[in-house]
Amino acid sequence: EIEGAVTYHSLILVPRSSKATSLLSLRGQRFASADILSNSGWLYPAIWLKDHGEDATSFFGEHVITGSHDRSVMAVASAYVDGAAVDSLVYDQMAEEDSTVAERIKIILKSPPFGMPPIVVPRQIDPDLKQQILSALLQMHADAEGRKILTSLRIDRFVVPDDTLFDSVREAARIWEGR
Repeated sequence: EIEGAVTYHSLILVPRSSKATSLLSLRGQRFASADILSNSGWLYPAIWLKDHGEDATSFFGEHVITGSHDRSVMAVASAYVDGAAVDSLVYDQMAEEDSTVAERIKIILKSPPFGMPPIVVPRQIDPDLKQQILSALLQMHADAEGRKILTSLRIDRFVVPDDTLFDSVREAARIWEGR
């Protein structure tokens, strides 16, 4: 849970000077994503384009994989790319820590809310170890040292989410795989 929410968004960013007003405005342009496995960095814009009759794999002139959302933000801020899709939590933190980031960027699209990325463990994990990890995470906010760690990560606390919170991402992944 961050700032009382268990959701985040994908943001489509362009340099402040860009004339782009829509993701469709970025046809043939240089576009950045943190990773092709990222929901906010690639899956959301790819499905959005598909819903608008476009094929994301050929829509952009160049698709730059930056390796992280913060690098994608900086690629837009420096106009290295014409646009990027990023995790709103990363963008918000960067803009809060350095106001010049927001001054150099324009948000042209914000996704519906997605469930916060979960912490996952292998199915075959020892059940006792799984419970110990879960208990430690769920109790961190009640402990002084745990609160210190959470605060440094900008996390209020860990919660067990309703599994339906991830249905939209599951559906998008299903659509993308069947494209």
